[in-house]
Amino acid sequence: MVKITNKIVKEIYDRLNGNVKKLHVALCDVADVHIDTVNAYSLQIKARRVAHFMKTLGYHGAERFITYSLRQFKLSKLVLSKLPNTCITGDIKHNSQERVIFNLERQIQNWRNKWRNLNLSKINQKIKRQSCTISRLQKQVKQLKFERNIGKIEHAVESVEKGMQCNTLKGLISDLHSEIDNLHSELNSDENQNIGIETITDKQLSVRLSEKGKPYDENIRKVNYEFLSRNIGLQHIQPIIRTVLSLVNYEINELPSVSTASKMMHELGSVSRHHIEDEFKNDKNLTMHGDATTKKGRHIYGVGYSTESGKILTAGVREVSDGKAETYVKNTKEILNDISESTNFLEKNIKLYD
Repeated sequence: MVKITNKIVKEIYDRLNGNVKKLHVALCDVADVHIDTVNAYSLQIKARRVAHFMKTLGYHGAERFITYSLRQFKLSKLVLSKLPNTCITGDIKHNSQERVIFNLERQIQNWRNKWRNLNLSKINQKIKRQSCTISRLQKQVKQLKFERNIGKIEHAVESVEKGMQCNTLKGLISDLHSEIDNLHSELNSDENQNIGIETITDKQLSVRLSEKGKPYDENIRKVNYEFLSRNIGLQHIQPIIRTVLSLVNYEINELPSVSTASKMMHELGSVSRHHIEDEFKNDKNLTMHGDATTKKGRHIYGVGYSTESGKILTAGVREVSDGKAETYVKNTKEILNDISESTNFLEKNIKLYD
């Protein structure tokens, strides 16, 4: 039997990671002892204690550690030469049974490890991720189809709006031509009667009032309101007025700029809100209805009212952040507050033209 130190036992124990069977064989080989004369489980427990104790000594001092590591490791007291044959045979059978039990337990542990490796939770998680991915892709396909259909509808609406705008302009031009013909007729009649009036070319058309700040009169405001209600661009209003007036040799000194026309557009909104307020007061049976749509990535929400007489009034249209019910309710309240506040301001500070 070869002398074995605690240091050798710890190194073998750490290398084999405490495996009972491998530790049993390795230590018996080093000690040159037959494996059937040493109890495997007792040997493993004793070697584990030595390894843990040496690990603990390593934190306290080198001297004790070195002394303990050089100490002889004693195997089991069971020695084959000192036992009767009957005892040896019984011990050998006992060790054989222990090896069988050990092999069975190892097989059971291996099957348990294989079962754990299946990791059903990971499989379920993978299936869930795949389901989420499929759902997300289906939503993207649905959204793309919806945007494609919306694009077709918008294109069709723009075509219709352009056609309506052209028809509106044609109607205005036709009316203006009729008015021009009437003016020419009146001029010819005046010339035939030799009425001493100054020529039209000498007339200057004034559109401002003599009040403080020289605001534009109601006629030019009505013209701007009419153009804005027919969706004519702000930058096109002034050239159209000048062109029409040039046909009858009228000159005009000042016309509202684009920024002023924009302010008039806001005034038109205030006037419309005042009109809605009047309808609310005169009609008690009102039906509120709202609608929302997404256009070019912007979510638009609008509120309207239907009166008992059949009128449909638009209270307001706003861009909202999302399509939640609380968002719609909040914006509906804000639209109604704007109508009320705007009406109070108009009644106190602004003269409304009929």
